Amino acid sequence: MNKKTIYLYMIPVLIICGGLCLLSINKTTDLISKNQIEIIERDNPYESTNEVPLEYYQHLDLNGEYVYNVTQFGDNEAWWWYFAGFRGMFKSDPGGKININFTGFYDRDPNDWGDEFPETNMPYYDIEIYNKSGPPANFEANNISNSEVAGVLTLGYNGFQSGFLIPISNLTNLKEMALGQATGSANGEVMVEESFNFLYISFEEDSQNIMTYLIYDRWTGLLVWAETYSYGFKMEIQSLNFTFNYDLEYNYTVNQFIGPKLWNSFMGERGYFNSSYGNHILVNFTGFYDKEPTDDSCFSAPIPFINITFVNNETFYNISNTEAGDALVIGYNKFYSGFLISTENLTLLKDLAITEALGSTNGIVTIKETKLTIKITYDQIDGDQFTSLIYDIRTGLLLWVYTESSEDILEITIEGITPGQYSVGLSNPFFSDDDEDDKLTRESTLSEETLILFISIVSGVVLFTTALSLYASKVKNVEPKFILIGIVGIACFTSLITYSYGLMPIPEIIKEKKEGEVDDITLIVDFGDSTVKLWDDISTDEDDTVFDLLRDYCDVEYEDYGENGVLVTSIDGYENGEKNWFYGVNGEKIGYSCSKYEVEDGDIINWIYGDDYSPP
Repeated sequence: MNKKTIYLYMIPVLIICGGLCLLSINKTTDLISKNQIEIIERDNPYESTNEVPLEYYQHLDLNGEYVYNVTQFGDNEAWWWYFAGFRGMFKSDPGGKININFTGFYDRDPNDWGDEFPETNMPYYDIEIYNKSGPPANFEANNISNSEVAGVLTLGYNGFQSGFLIPISNLTNLKEMALGQATGSANGEVMVEESFNFLYISFEEDSQNIMTYLIYDRWTGLLVWAETYSYGFKMEIQSLNFTFNYDLEYNYTVNQFIGPKLWNSFMGERGYFNSSYGNHILVNFTGFYDKEPTDDSCFSAPIPFINITFVNNETFYNISNTEAGDALVIGYNKFYSGFLISTENLTLLKDLAITEALGSTNGIVTIKETKLTIKITYDQIDGDQFTSLIYDIRTGLLLWVYTESSEDILEITIEGITPGQYSVGLSNPFFSDDDEDDKLTRESTLSEETLILFISIVSGVVLFTTALSLYASKVKNVEPKFILIGIVGIACFTSLITYSYGLMPIPEIIKEKKEGEVDDITLIVDFGDSTVKLWDDISTDEDDTVFDLLRDYCDVEYEDYGENGVLVTSIDGYENGEKNWFYGVNGEKIGYSCSKYEVEDGDIINWIYGDDYSPP
């Protein structure tokens, strides 16, 4: 075989390799591009500006002060940043304050690293940290970057250093960016959840040395709440600027409706109303007033009143929220929860929901919580009512309802949001009836079409290789024959490797149960004054006790009685005295020391500050 013949056979082989490489590159580029945040270009992206860039909330008050109440804080800490060096020590305590004043939006310092947010239009601000005792501030820093503050206070993780303000122009890309930073200098699990008002982002390092839980206002991008832990440092803060907007018109999209329907409630009949799939129901809050004399709902006065409009049909003016709940079956028995509930005391709310499972009708009530939402479901026993409700856990606003009774069906969702919880590897929106389905994993697999294409290409390469090999076997000159077989073999191997790489998914971090670990633990601490702290989906070592878990999440004082265990005397500053601390597990009071009770999978641990233990 002469050189010309070899070159002729090399041509189709190279064409196949080139095509596969091109397909692989395109495939890989598509995958990578999904994890990039959209950067909105400005006329001069390197120009410092005191105006609010288009990426951010346009009515942000640059002259205003944003105040955060401190609910827990660790020991005296050093404020140190990579390029800025040591700025001083800082500390706060429960009841202290952190004040933020924005100074503008500027380019990132060239020495600032470790942050995936854009290099331009970085928020800068003055920060002051106070103890509960008040002024003077024990720490002040002027005109420092959002990235630096996020890094020092652990208001972010890896390259997602979100700090006190996030851009809101493209929340989809922002969420993808948050999920994409599950690995980096620290590897862990990222959770993202979204409700009408809020965006929740959390990161838990695999070793539990770094944990950050953040809630942002979706409409302003401002930090609303944060709880952070980093190698001994801990902080929890709550915005004092956020308020629920009662003046806003809340728009619900109708998913299912059977009508026309008679408006009939404890207030009597008001006439017929109607709607249909894709239509809208508008709700305006008109104020809070005493209950109507015939209102026997379980909710205390004052209660919200509303105007409700069924678009292109009917409007009912200044009716009570409980009347709307009764007429539309947004609730059950005397739990007429309607469009707004009080969530200041979640323990009381859940007690009311469970108590009203028995009444004029009897049913089963189930309650599920996420960081942003509470889902209450009522399923009537030997009856036809089924009602499932999702409320914003911080504002009490109704987000979604599906209710059916007799021949009536109503399903509505607040416009612009699909309640859901996502993580790296999480694809199923919101809740499932099966607890194990609440966190479904997302696996990257080859589609049927891709698999067929892959098999076809491999088969073609194999046939082509076989044909050339047979031809080569007839060639008397041994050296060219080996050259030809070598070329074809390398081409096939390269094609398979290259194409497989192109189909390879971007790695996803899926949290799995580790050996020697217990999972799905819930810790509830009720301080008896409408303050309730809740941590769910906790994982810990299998030998850990209720006492160990409590100390991981709260400031605890105790007395040690040796073999008899410890007695908790104070949690987060609430000391035993007129009231005392009691604990229970799975609704049952435990009569021995919390340091003797080892936690198990699925345990719900409840601490109560009061006269005695009562189940949540």
